[in-house]
Amino acid sequence: MTSTDMQRCRELTAAYGAARQRWPTAEQPLHDRLSACVEGAAMLAEAASLDEMLDALQTRPEDPLRAGRILRVVGARGRKRQLIRWVSVAYAAS
Repeated sequence: MTSTDMQRCRELTAAYGAARQRWPTAEQPLHDRLSACVEGAAMLAEAASLDEMLDALQTRPEDPLRAGRILRVVGARGRKRQLIRWVSVAYAAS
């Protein structure tokens, strides 16, 4: 493999990981060539361990009420800010 191919493989591995099916279809033959060389196999093995770690991360379930809570807090702060502005204007006018 050329140095240009290896650089492209590094970019693709960083973006899509080690799994061939995650790579763009047009780039999958490059994945095959990468896995056939020693340096490429090592690169894919390192990416596979990172993939495993990322796949094991737990994510929080989507909270359907989150948006409403955020809007209530923002609305309350907006009303408080508006009240402070009116008090400031009244004080300045007096």
